[in-house]
Formats: sequence, structure tokens, C-alpha cells
Amino acid sequence: MHFYTQDVKVEGFNVILRWKGRGTNESEYLGYEASGEEMLFHGVTVSCIKHGNEKIVSQWHYYSLGTLLRRYV
Repeated sequence: MHFYTQDVKVEGFNVILRWKGRGTNESEYLGYEASGEEMLFHGVTVSCIKHGNEKIVSQWHYYSLGTLLRRYV
């Protein structure tokens, strides 16, 4: 699986990252057999950065697992 950054926004202590993932379904996932198909999906990651030490204190990832499963398995 390879991930590519599409866009980055910084708002205060939050960093919003739009990304794209691409890879081949070569192994079982959540009980579904490998299909051998190339998979492509998009998502967003929101990270909260702590002021002062610039470390990530929380992070959320959003993508549509349902769409991914319906499309590729």
C-alpha cells in the first residue's frame, strides 16, 4: 500500500491532511479473500499538535471502509 498526500491545511493547532491510498489486494482482510485487484481510496487525517513541544496529541482518520469493501471484495 502506498499513500500520497493531496493537500495539507493548518488551522491553529490542527493539521488537516487529504490523502490517497493505492495498492493491490493480495491478502485476506476482515474475513474476505484476496481479489488481486488494485485498490484506490481517499481519506482525511486530522492531527492536533500540542503547543510548545510540537507533538501530535490526538489524531483522527476518516475514510469509507464500506465503500472500499463493496468495491473490492
